[in-house]
Amino acid sequence: MAAVGFIFTSNAINYAFEGRSLKLFAINSGYPLISYSVIGILLSVWT
Repeated sequence: MAAVGFIFTSNAINYAFEGRSLKLFAINSGYPLISYSVIGILLSVWT
């Protein structure tokens, strides 16, 4: 939810203004989503 709330919205404004492709937006916004998910899984298994 953090990636959707913070990363996607802030990237969407920049990408819409600059006219970049949706594919590049998905790649650059998906990276934090995956990394936050992995960190969350690791923390839940570790504790």
